[in-house]
Amino acid sequence: MLGVWGISLPTGKSLFSKIFFSHIVAILFFATLLLVLSLGVIRTYFLNQEAVQLKNSALITIVDVKASFSNKNFQTTESIIKKIAKKIGARITVINAGGTVVADSEKDRGLITNYQKRPEVRSALEGKVGRKVRFSATLKKKLLYVAIPIQKGNKVVGVINISSSFEPINLLIDDFVAKITQITLVALSLALLLSFIFSKNIASDLKKLAAGAKKVASGRFDIQVKTKNCGEIKILADSFNHMADQIKRLFGEISKVNDELSTIIETIPDAIVVLKDDKIEIVNSSFLKLAGYDKIIGKSYWELTGDKNINESIEKILSDKERNDTELRIDGKIYNYIASVLLGKKTMIVFHDITSVKNLEQIKNDFVANVSHELRTPLAAIKGFTETLKDEEKNIAKLHYLEVIEKNSDRLTSIVADLLTLSRVEDKTASLSIEPVDIRKELENIVRLFSEKASKKGILIETKIDNNMNIVNLDSYKFDQLMINLIDNAVKYTDKGRVVININKNIDEIKIVVEDTGVGIPENELERVFERFYRVDKSRSKAAEGTGLGLSIVKHIIVLFGGRIELKSKLGKGTKFIVTLPAIA
Repeated sequence: MLGVWGISLPTGKSLFSKIFFSHIVAILFFATLLLVLSLGVIRTYFLNQEAVQLKNSALITIVDVKASFSNKNFQTTESIIKKIAKKIGARITVINAGGTVVADSEKDRGLITNYQKRPEVRSALEGKVGRKVRFSATLKKKLLYVAIPIQKGNKVVGVINISSSFEPINLLIDDFVAKITQITLVALSLALLLSFIFSKNIASDLKKLAAGAKKVASGRFDIQVKTKNCGEIKILADSFNHMADQIKRLFGEISKVNDELSTIIETIPDAIVVLKDDKIEIVNSSFLKLAGYDKIIGKSYWELTGDKNINESIEKILSDKERNDTELRIDGKIYNYIASVLLGKKTMIVFHDITSVKNLEQIKNDFVANVSHELRTPLAAIKGFTETLKDEEKNIAKLHYLEVIEKNSDRLTSIVADLLTLSRVEDKTASLSIEPVDIRKELENIVRLFSEKASKKGILIETKIDNNMNIVNLDSYKFDQLMINLIDNAVKYTDKGRVVININKNIDEIKIVVEDTGVGIPENELERVFERFYRVDKSRSKAAEGTGLGLSIVKHIIVLFGGRIELKSKLGKGTKFIVTLPAIA
């Protein structure tokens, strides 16, 4: 519609231009629509008024010509209608029931064709008032025709067809339209003026709001917008001012929290760094000291240090998106390196200096190893002399004491042996001696060690090995220690039933499952069973003559293999150890 008027909407203009132009378009549209509708209404009104006048004139004419028409004195009829037509300024035609013109005020009736097919005449012959606007071929102009039936009793015997020119009506309509157009133009001008003022006020208030929003976005939260309008714009401005106050308050609180957090991070002795992708966002002074830089915000992590282990660990964290916990050596110190993925694709890395702890652990391990090694000789001597005394002693009471000494020296020897084993597998420099091992034969030999003990307790030991598992690359000595401790633990804490050992292999892993029907482990104790000397049931463990180091040895051997262990147990129903070792080609 706007294209028809030759109007195109503004693009990239100001808000005022858009609002004001929209109002102009709307006002022009409705003003034009009003004029068009008014013209139609006015035309219809004057047409109806003219038709009523013609009808009334036709009714008067019927009265005057009825007598002559009934007597078929058409000469007299024509004389009468010419006088009436001249008086009212219209053309009058008298038509009989057959549609033939018997009298006409302006033209010789003999030259006029039959009117029976004309719509208004046909309506009149049916006893109705006919009306039609039509171009007259006789007078060469548009006329309004009104036909009235001439009735004799209930029978239509003829028609009075009276017509009038449209020119007087058009003059009236033109005059009326001119006046309405003048009024419309005045109203349109007033409307445009009011629209201009209204658009200017709205645009001004919205510009203030836009300017206020920009200031808030730039960090100025003390802005207050005042508007001229009292309606929805005022409500919007009040809401904006309230929002600015709330943002100011919230930013104040956030700034306070950030300051507190920064202070806390700075006082933490651990080195902390936060990365987004590979860029550094947050650090504390401890990390700056570790990295040897003063300003590193915005730099990539690989610019900080040439330590390959650190760079590879960070790269793994950023790619895997998983929490990582490892130990690294940097400049002769040992750090516990913990990396966690945060929200917003960020990674926090914490370097905790555990050099002193590791040194203390090494001293403790060395002490345990040395003491254990030193105890082996006196324990062997005690064992030997006890056996000698037993062979020579005949007194039953003294023999009992010697048996107690022998039993406890054996237990102490076992503890020393386990401590030495644990010390060896805990050694970070320890390595695996990989060699081809017949896994089936190796397991048979291990199970044979427990056959007598299991038989006495009524325990059946079952082994299930995949048919494709014969020769496997393993450290046979450490594999034996692993299986011996797992099977010993299962037999020791099973009173009756069975112990099932299942070993299978896929492309990448060897899976070992040792399951028993023993006493089981309470759920709250599961995480502690791999600790040194930890016993679930102290009284039962003592009766079972365990050292409390077997599962700790198992755990460290699995770590040495690079595997993992899973424990499932239900109290009174049994325990299942699931060991997964990497398959070595």
